[in-house]
Amino acid sequence: MKKDVSIIMPSYNKYPLNLFSLYALANQKYDLSKMEVILIDDASTDLTPKLKSFKAPFEYHYIRYDKNLGRSKARNVGISLANGSVIIFLDSEIIVDSHFVANHLENHSEEENMVVTGALRQYGVYTTLYPDFRNDQIEKFYSLIRGKPLLLRRWQFIPGNHLRNLKTIRKRLKQAKKPIPLLSQKEIKSGFYQQLTFPKPLFADVRKHFGDQLIGYHLPWQAFLSGNVSLKKELLDKVGYFDEDYQGWGLEDTDMGYRLYKIGAVLKNDQGVPHYHQEHPFSTQQQHRDMFKNYLIYQRKHPEFETSTHAMTIAGYIDRLEEQRILEEYKQLNQEYPNQFMLLKETYLLFLHKVAELLAEEKKINHLSFQIGLDDQPEKKNQVLTEEDTIKKLEKFDLFIDTFHMLFHL
Repeated sequence: MKKDVSIIMPSYNKYPLNLFSLYALANQKYDLSKMEVILIDDASTDLTPKLKSFKAPFEYHYIRYDKNLGRSKARNVGISLANGSVIIFLDSEIIVDSHFVANHLENHSEEENMVVTGALRQYGVYTTLYPDFRNDQIEKFYSLIRGKPLLLRRWQFIPGNHLRNLKTIRKRLKQAKKPIPLLSQKEIKSGFYQQLTFPKPLFADVRKHFGDQLIGYHLPWQAFLSGNVSLKKELLDKVGYFDEDYQGWGLEDTDMGYRLYKIGAVLKNDQGVPHYHQEHPFSTQQQHRDMFKNYLIYQRKHPEFETSTHAMTIAGYIDRLEEQRILEEYKQLNQEYPNQFMLLKETYLLFLHKVAELLAEEKKINHLSFQIGLDDQPEKKNQVLTEEDTIKKLEKFDLFIDTFHMLFHL
């Protein structure tokens, strides 16, 4: 049966966070008969299968796979089953407020090529305590309840000095040996969870510089974050689904965002669809490994300069605002000198591709000039250096040429 909206939630070992997310969706101030939720249990080994019997006030589909599909394929399964005119991608550990669905859909009432993200207005929230939380996660939780006697008594943490309470929380988590839910369905519905939230902004520097609507930002596809984003299904059918070559964490959504950007889709950051990311254990090292490998796939699929500069960002050489400025200077250079400095631009791109390759292989980034074969071609190398010197003397492309110089001499 045709619906206004399909909410697609892939989930792997996120119980009871995914249960709290479903509670929040059940609390929507929207005609629930016009929405469906598709939860793809991607071979979870925790209690997620209990959600098969979740009593939903909307049309609900629980799809279970015994072999892990990965983030891209799991979402694609959801898309193939969706009956909604609009698709909302929502991570299974996200809590949303009661106007979330209505506000997403309002954006799509007129615009055909609109992509709406709420991911940039992100908050963290504690709904569950885990025995394997990092120390900083426990400290953040304690900072939210410290000085609030009702909350301290509620979860039976002994008042006292800071260290004693942290030790108490850690001790109890170790004794529990399993996740400790902190909230109930009623407290999700009432908004009580707001007591345990804190700002966790994404793209904060970009938003500060370009505003909430990212006016003038040349890399808007990077804000296509599949934890909280919506678009019409017909736009998805036009651009294609998630690329299943991406495995693990990261870049499958950036890839789709770039493809949408290339066909003229317009990304809107809507402050009316914030979300609350439930804290859970994760390995930053593993995320980085996945991201580096996936970025190489992304860059090889889209080898343009505007996508390749991100190699320097994820390597830690520049930030997002500097990435923006480099792209601005590159475009200006092409506009003012369309048939000049071709060898330097080609070399710059080769450097960026080599950086991505070395990151994916977990190798040290150095001797790039040698690694791309430039040192074996002295005449070509001298021409590149001449072009570098000429651009530098123009005094209009400082960051573009400074980062090229950095890569040349790594």
